[in-house]
Formats: sequence, structure tokens, C-alpha cells
Amino acid sequence: MTDDASDEGADAMLSEPWTFHFPYTRTTGPVVGRFLLGLRERRIFGLRMEDGGVLVPPHSHDPRTSRELTEWVEVGTAGEVTSWTWIPEPSPQHPLDRPFGYGLVVLDGATTGMFHVIDTDGDEARMKTGMRVKVRWARRLKGHITDIASFVPVDAPEPDYEPEPVELEEPPTAARWRYDNPFSTDYTILAGEALSHHLRGLAEGRFVGMRGPSGDVLIPPDGADPFTGEAVTEAVELPDTGTVVRYCVVNIPVRGQQVEVPFVAADILLDGADSTFMAMIQGIPPRDVRLGLRVRVVWAEEAERTTGFESVKWFEPTGEPDRDLGELEEYL
Repeated sequence: MTDDASDEGADAMLSEPWTFHFPYTRTTGPVVGRFLLGLRERRIFGLRMEDGGVLVPPHSHDPRTSRELTEWVEVGTAGEVTSWTWIPEPSPQHPLDRPFGYGLVVLDGATTGMFHVIDTDGDEARMKTGMRVKVRWARRLKGHITDIASFVPVDAPEPDYEPEPVELEEPPTAARWRYDNPFSTDYTILAGEALSHHLRGLAEGRFVGMRGPSGDVLIPPDGADPFTGEAVTEAVELPDTGTVVRYCVVNIPVRGQQVEVPFVAADILLDGADSTFMAMIQGIPPRDVRLGLRVRVVWAEEAERTTGFESVKWFEPTGEPDRDLGELEEYL
């Protein structure tokens, strides 16, 4: 983490830009698979419901009766906007870099609305309920909902390219259609004043908790005392020793983690604290870790420490006698 305002020194709130990335592969099943493969061919399919209406995009079962639907119906690639909202300032995660609309479009021959992008070339005045729109296909068609690049007004000019399906290693089939759909979002983490005290302590090889109006010392501290709801204001430096009060043995490798399995993750009650600190236990076989075990922190080398939890490498046994479990009953 970095200081939010360097001129405030030790009182500045820490913040850090952060990207959350989730790699995800979607297996569609035969119904959604057939719909998406239709998009590769610039065709849109729905399923006929028991009341005669056509469900687009399709679902395998009737939304009213829950009975399975089997009759496929091809619908048009133009339709009517039934509701919409405007995005005046798109973020980097949005599909267009200019103002645009999101809306429900009921395609010709369909009964239900399809939610998608409506591109009026940035002109909000053109967006209206009841307006006629048509599909603008993407340049490269890959069997994904983004094969529909957007809906545009029916009088919009055609794009200056001919959409083409991407080449596949194997012939596509709806029953086994799948695609990668990673998700990423960027945001800024604000540590808050209480946690900023704690994180600066970690960078210096110290445990700093915060005492609240209830008298409890919290580490890592939240901004408020959980018992009173009032702000915690008093910084308290704690020793680097504590007691194992909960633990589990991890046997599955963690992506990006350098520690070999099995290893132990534990909740440690630092001496003088009233809340627990989670860390790894090393220096002892996992089978010998136990409740009440006395441990001491192993800090990262000074040059490697940051205002982050990676400054704590792990805890290892101190060699002291175990703590009486009767004294730890509220934490076990």
C-alpha cells in the first residue's frame, strides 16, 4: 500500500490500486450452446413456450410451467426497444468507449426481451422506448454473446467489414460448446486510519493493534469497535509472540504460493490482543501443530518488508509450554 497523501506523513491513509482477475471457462450446455453457435452464423434462435411465445435468449425450461422446451424458432435480427438506461461516462470495463445505452430489445418473432448494448453513436436524444433497432455483428464471430457487437438504429449504415466466424480446431457442437470468459475489475483499496497504523507497523517489523472504547485490542484492526460501534483510536504495540487457537492443514496447492503442501494456516492470538491474526505455521510438522501451541513471528527481511501482510513470512514454535486451553475457551 502507498500513502494517500505523502505530505501528511505518518497520519496519511494508505491506499493501493488493485485488479481483481477471475479466469473463468463457461460450459454452456446444449440449449445456450445452440443459441451461441447460431450467432456465429448470424442467426438468432429461441425456444417456443407453452403459451406460444418465443423465449430469446432461450432457456431449457418454460419460465411459467417449468416444463422442458424443445421447439426451436429462428427470429429476426431487428426489433423494438422496450426499456433502456443511458451510460454517459463509460468505464474501461464497458463495451464502448463513448456514451451508449443498455436496453431490452424484443426481436421480431420473439416475445421476451434481450438485454444488450444499444449504440446511437453517443447521441442520447436518439434513445427512445419503441425505437426500431437492428443487430450490428462483430467483425469476428466466435460463438459468444459479443458476436452481437451492439444494436443500432435500423437506419444506421452497415459496417465497413464483412463479419466472419473464427476458425476452430474442431467442428463446433452445441452439446459441448464452451468458451473462456475471464473477469477483471480495477479499484482502489482504502485501508482507513486504523488499518493504516497496523500496515505501517508491519513494514517496520512491528505488530500494531488498536484499542477501542470496549478496552479490547484488535489486530488487524477495523475502524470501529465491534462491541460499541465507536471508532478505535488508541494504537497499541504488541509482542511478536502468540498462541494457536484455530488451525487447518492445507493439502491442496495454492496458485502462486511458494510454500510446499501440506502446510498449516492458523488463527493466532497475539499476546495482549483480543482478536486473532491469521498466518502460516512453519518449523514444525503439520501433524504436531495443536491448539495452545506457543509461536513467534518470522519477519521478512527488512529490505523486503512492505505495508502489506507479506511482511509476515510465518510463525514458528517458541519452545515454551503450551498455553492452558481453559484460558482460551472463548477463541476455540
